[in-house]
Amino acid sequence: MKVGLTRKALLLASAGLLALSAGASAASAVTPTSVTDSASCTDVPNRYNQPFSVCDDELFIFAVNYKPFESSVTPERTAERVFDTLIGNKLRENFPEVKIKYATWDYPVRYEDLQKAGVVPDIIIEDPRTSIDRDLEPRDLVQDMTGMIQQGGLDLSTLN
Repeated sequence: MKVGLTRKALLLASAGLLALSAGASAASAVTPTSVTDSASCTDVPNRYNQPFSVCDDELFIFAVNYKPFESSVTPERTAERVFDTLIGNKLRENFPEVKIKYATWDYPVRYEDLQKAGVVPDIIIEDPRTSIDRDLEPRDLVQDMTGMIQQGGLDLSTLN
């Protein structure tokens, strides 16, 4: 593994943890009585006719154009092993109350499939160098998070 990939993986993991921390802080303000067991789920049709849905009680993480995450494809067209090893298992361990839904681009869904279904990922792990202009901005998936970070009371100076 190249040093650049290791740093990139750590950066992506930190960004994911930061976003998840903001979501967890906001979620902790909700009283347990306001949470229901029946979540609303949206089916996302795809070119492989593989069942895929995202529920409103899940944190949906979508990884795109990051080849290591695509290296563990199963016969069911999922690719979760590398994500779970690098990020997912630690997130689940540290935030057991958060349901995490993960998908890798084209295993089985793509941006177009999500957009047609009206699903917006909570966290997108993407190569910003090549994809902001091409994939994210045209779909209105880029925004300044400064206000959310301040509102969540996150101290970014503690990040390495």
